[in-house]
Amino acid sequence: MLPDSKLLFFRQAVLAKLKYFGRRPSPSRFHTPMHFSELLPWMIDVTLVAYPLSGLNWLRHIILIAAENHATAATNGVKSYGELRSQFPFLPTLRFSHAGSGWRNRMLNEYDMRSYSPGEWVRSRRVIYISRDPREVLAATYHDLRTHLDFHNIGPADMINNNIVGVRKMARFVGRWQRWCRKNPDCLDVRYHDLKSDCTGQLKRISDFCNFGFSDKTIAVACKAATLDSLQSPATQGEPTNGGTALINNRQSNGQTAPQAASFDELFSKSEIDQIEIVLRDELDEEIAWP
Repeated sequence: MLPDSKLLFFRQAVLAKLKYFGRRPSPSRFHTPMHFSELLPWMIDVTLVAYPLSGLNWLRHIILIAAENHATAATNGVKSYGELRSQFPFLPTLRFSHAGSGWRNRMLNEYDMRSYSPGEWVRSRRVIYISRDPREVLAATYHDLRTHLDFHNIGPADMINNNIVGVRKMARFVGRWQRWCRKNPDCLDVRYHDLKSDCTGQLKRISDFCNFGFSDKTIAVACKAATLDSLQSPATQGEPTNGGTALINNRQSNGQTAPQAASFDELFSKSEIDQIEIVLRDELDEEIAWP
């Protein structure tokens, strides 16, 4: 059974982090400096927000490649956007945030979400909200909890009504952010599947919105590099590349877990999918559709 306790989730996150730092160190792990302005809300130009595993890390990677190519006509010279901006202050100040929805640091549960307001999490004038099909996110979350937080004994059904990572909390977060963004002319709504299918067009939108001024060549370089990186090592991007990767639970009598990956439809049973769809219809507007 997956716990509803924030304390237990936090404990698992701390243990996972200790294991992470106990491995052989790599330069990218310890050399990710931030620019001081990223800690000052009034100095942030654009805040990028997403629910965990909805594409925020991948978009951060794409922007870093594009911004570095834009500033230096090269790539792979810096480890973080903060480091790059400390060298080139003309670049806009960006802040990447899960806006309280994550389960590794601060975690809002279903009851906290009743009074949740997106505007309280934004201090910059402009906001980019990245959204992904909640069904894909649910499958990716299941995989993440089993592999990174060591919740090995959970099944897919345990995810549905959980207060920390369950469907209602996620759908409520998505619904409130999309409604807020739709009414705010200074918010850009970016869909994860659009970024995957049309990286060039979406990065152009982001460049214009953030006043980066990326050239067509820079955008092409960033999209090509990000695609190659995600294909070679998708785990490093923080987002699965096959539309909701998760370890499939075969639910056989032997209790073993199958080694292959599963989509949302493969992971959950028909009755579980019906239960999830009811929650999504209850929390999301009808016009919020997914491919």
